[in-house]
Amino acid sequence: MLKFFNYMLPLSYLLSTFARINSMKNMDSNRIKKLENNIKLKKRIFSKNIWKNYAFLPPSLMLFAGIVGLVYLFKMDYLLTLYSIPFIIIFFIGTVWFKSTKRYLINKRISEADSFKVCMCLPVTAENKKQVYMFSIGNNRNNKYYLEEEKKDLLEKKDNSYFFNNNDKIFKLDDTDICILIVDSVKKLATKKYQIDGVSWLLYFGNQNFTFLSSDLVNRYS
Repeated sequence: MLKFFNYMLPLSYLLSTFARINSMKNMDSNRIKKLENNIKLKKRIFSKNIWKNYAFLPPSLMLFAGIVGLVYLFKMDYLLTLYSIPFIIIFFIGTVWFKSTKRYLINKRISEADSFKVCMCLPVTAENKKQVYMFSIGNNRNNKYYLEEEKKDLLEKKDNSYFFNNNDKIFKLDDTDICILIVDSVKKLATKKYQIDGVSWLLYFGNQNFTFLSSDLVNRYS
């Protein structure tokens, strides 16, 4: 009897794991809502996309000045003297200022309305190892039927030159909520890791910023 339970426990674990993984393959409205409202996910995404902000320049210069001063004193054998105190203070203030700026910018992005959207992403056309995708940032962003109709209408009106002669990697169509995205990693997005419900998904957080959703990311944060 004991051996029977020893065999059954690993089997039950495998079955539960398979059921959990299988359930993650579906991107339903509840999962989308969880992703769009997940604070940890927002912090992770925004922390990677705020570094170009000029607000980081003053604290970075202060940090640099503190480090340069301490290195200079070290080479002159004055590091363990009173001369190092001003540079230590400068370095400390710069560190606190830098971290506060980072925290402020992340919280500001999180608080912005409609700044974090999960969008279904459909392939439109491809050329020279580049793939054109389309997605909506409106209320129908997860409506596959709506996107298919918009795609059909778009292909009837536009040819490949319209997409590939555009200098922008991502741009919004006039008088619509449809956005066009041009990427190079076609093979990557075709893998199962980036296919949920048979289509690709992305997180759009404004100002032409986005990241593709992998199944791992969905599993972890929803």
